[in-house]
Amino acid sequence: MKKLILILVLFSALKPFAQNTDSVKTNHSNRYLFAPSAFSLEKREYRYSTYFFMVHDVQYGFSDYFNLTIGGSIILNPIYIMPSFSYKINNKSALIIGDLFIYPIFEDLFPFNGNLLYGMYTYGNTDNNISIGGGLWSTMENDMTKRGNSPAVAISGIAKMSTNWYFVTENYGFKMTIKEQANYYNNFNEYIYKEYFENNSLFIGGLSGFRLISKRKPNNYWQFGLIYILSFFDDLPSKYDSPNWEVFIEDDNFEVYLIPILTFSHKF
Repeated sequence: MKKLILILVLFSALKPFAQNTDSVKTNHSNRYLFAPSAFSLEKREYRYSTYFFMVHDVQYGFSDYFNLTIGGSIILNPIYIMPSFSYKINNKSALIIGDLFIYPIFEDLFPFNGNLLYGMYTYGNTDNNISIGGGLWSTMENDMTKRGNSPAVAISGIAKMSTNWYFVTENYGFKMTIKEQANYYNNFNEYIYKEYFENNSLFIGGLSGFRLISKRKPNNYWQFGLIYILSFFDDLPSKYDSPNWEVFIEDDNFEVYLIPILTFSHKF
């Protein structure tokens, strides 16, 4: 099990963040698109969320301070477990420590597992807030990654745009050692064999979008937006820098991924 800590730093206050609103019960303030804020679910309160109806999870408040999230894909591979402990400092700020553990039930389908032990500080109210954190991201030895640890940072926030609309964003940065595959072709473009090599990668990415809370059923909300991932790789080993070798990494050692996201959540 790998460990990752999100450490949050104090943030200077803008007046909108300091004001309380009437939306405490309806704006689902304990979560951004996926990442948690330091605001906890209340005792015996629970929430169901789905991402593209392909990934599902349930959050439950065992107390006003301790929450547990369990989720996974529709075939339960992988699964993820997220325990967290929150502490309210005052009406404008709170702290959270927690863990995100990702585990593959069937490694042949998803040969990756990782762990994020984190801490985070949230400043603001339930409608307008910002969270800053950091931690330790760990991966295990498998077909995709090498065993290793990396510091991680995160910054998230939500801003109320109108009665039912919010802007939501969460962003991360961490490193991993990726196992890359190189395929060798002869001069007639015939596949001969493959080799593997390790490459250190810096990932910067996140999710940003909009939250729409239902007017008729305020315990429901929809979110839509974009997942973005920027990957920076080490230089390609000189052995594979030839026309006969085909590798995943491009010559510029940089990849960008943009993926739309749609989520639904219901708080019971």
